[in-house]
Amino acid sequence: MVATAAGPTMAPANIEDFLWNIHSVLVGAEGVVQLDSLRDEYLKQLGHKCAIERFLVVGEGGLAATLKRIPHVVTIFSNASGATCVKATQPAGIVKQQLIEADLQYRKEIMKKNAAKAAAAKAKAAAPATDDAPKAAAPAEAKRTAPSDATAADANKKQKNEHESETLARMLVQGVVRVLQNRVKADKGPLPLSELEEEFKALWKVPFNLQQAGETDTVTFLRKWQSKVELIQEGDVFLVQLAKKVADKPKAAEPAAPKVAGATAVKAVASAVKASAPAAAKSLTPPPAAKGISATPPPAVSKPVPEVAGAKNGASIPMRTGAPTRPPVSIEDFLWNIHSVIEAFGGPMPLDMLKDAYQKHLGHKCAIERFLVVGEGGMAATLKRIPHVVTITQDPNADGGVTLKPTMGPGTTKDMLIAEDQKYRKQLQQKIVAAKAQTAVPASSAATATPAKAAAEAPAADGERDPKKARTEDPETLARMLIQGVVRVLQNRQKEGKGALPISDLESEFKALWKVPFNLQQAGESDTVTFLQKWAAKVEVLEVGGQRVVQLAKKAVEKAKATAAKAPPAKSSSDSIAAAPAAAFAAGAGVPAARLAELQQQAQSMHKAMLDLVQKQEAFMQSLRQLSSDSTA
Repeated sequence: MVATAAGPTMAPANIEDFLWNIHSVLVGAEGVVQLDSLRDEYLKQLGHKCAIERFLVVGEGGLAATLKRIPHVVTIFSNASGATCVKATQPAGIVKQQLIEADLQYRKEIMKKNAAKAAAAKAKAAAPATDDAPKAAAPAEAKRTAPSDATAADANKKQKNEHESETLARMLVQGVVRVLQNRVKADKGPLPLSELEEEFKALWKVPFNLQQAGETDTVTFLRKWQSKVELIQEGDVFLVQLAKKVADKPKAAEPAAPKVAGATAVKAVASAVKASAPAAAKSLTPPPAAKGISATPPPAVSKPVPEVAGAKNGASIPMRTGAPTRPPVSIEDFLWNIHSVIEAFGGPMPLDMLKDAYQKHLGHKCAIERFLVVGEGGMAATLKRIPHVVTITQDPNADGGVTLKPTMGPGTTKDMLIAEDQKYRKQLQQKIVAAKAQTAVPASSAATATPAKAAAEAPAADGERDPKKARTEDPETLARMLIQGVVRVLQNRQKEGKGALPISDLESEFKALWKVPFNLQQAGESDTVTFLQKWAAKVEVLEVGGQRVVQLAKKAVEKAKATAAKAPPAKSSSDSIAAAPAAAFAAGAGVPAARLAELQQQAQSMHKAMLDLVQKQEAFMQSLRQLSSDSTA
């Protein structure tokens, strides 16, 4: 397979595929590729996002420092104007297997260099400390070397080795962080230390090599990175998880949770809180070490973890007994957590403090976006949609001017909250049905309306609200929430490289992600395709192989073209006009000339877009045939 970019292609599944994609993009680029435009060029040629973070660690040095670690694939240079550019290191005519072999050879060279450095360091450490006597008896010719130069060379070499080990250690812990982040996304909880090496190798396709980072013990190594990971112990088993990020940076880790009835206390071993008295310091003893793992006590931090500050009346929130708890798996669990946190706060809680208080009380992050749509109105607008759980009040004395309190009183149980939530949903659905019935205008009354009445109702027919009728914003809000849920489903598929989603599978994937059904009726809709076509800025509907599919909308400069691309293929301009909103073709109503011209223009635009799509598909098939012939040649 020769490097030719004929996208769109599937996202790479391993590091070898990604390196080949980078090589192909640099070879297929028209002219010099600047470093800042590499991601855009990748997307343009291959049709999917350049997710370099999945395969290579991108640290503080940015993309340039990352690409410098693969000099056998990418060469970095500066052009005449001083801009940083990149080009392919390997020749343009190589095949993928040749690049893989070059990558393996480069890795072997790196391993040999690291082994040589480790052997030299080990020999130097094993050398006897009493080398002065032999040096004194050496011949005069051996004394010609300046001692100062040799000392400086050794110091420079030692400093260089330490710098390389520190860099490799940062890369290694960043790889561990990515492993733990994937587990958090999959709701798997802390990772047993005995399984760290296996999961690290499964994700990165390289072994978890502590020796290259100048370390020998996993526990000791992880304890040095308290700002990124945290070690806990359950019995004789060590677990590792992501460090808890709070607003106050001095926080390193929390003291061990006390034992409770019927549960085993989880002792934090990432760090110990500095004792305020000698007696308290003597009581802090390190946990028993697991077999084969060092039990060196962690260093003490300078000050204890601060409590989450409460309202100005001095209220604060304690950690729940038995915390940390597992993240919620359903909307009911999340609503119960929100109620519990606000109730435990002990007073009106400032809105800006909700997420920090949630994490402090329950021990995991407040991922409200997983269950409720947070739009432009922010957290306040989101919580206003659950008034049966949270009551929002304006308080000029509070931080941000908005405070929260639980709607349900003290002593509320989770079952009571779930029952209240079901009741609220039924009331909301009844209001939607009533509003829809109130705004519906019978076709017979529209046909027999007087000219004056028809003129008065004309703005409503064009999509404007009649000022005499009650506002019906609930269906619109629910429609926005529903389309946002669809967007999240499509984003997940895009990250997994699955492509467009058949509309027949939309309901099942929506329910699998959100744990609630895909209910069009609550949004005032009855047809899925019609509903999706109303949100051309977010999704687009296509017809592939006789099957309707939906995918994320392509952000183009011309919005009209993007709107046309979403529509299914039209057999004729009359069919396109028939697909227009039914309100423009009410029984007995004539179509205005301006509206007719607009529809004709829309039909022509759709027709042109479909012709362009057919041409692109033919070009894509031609490229595939060319690739097939090249591979068999």
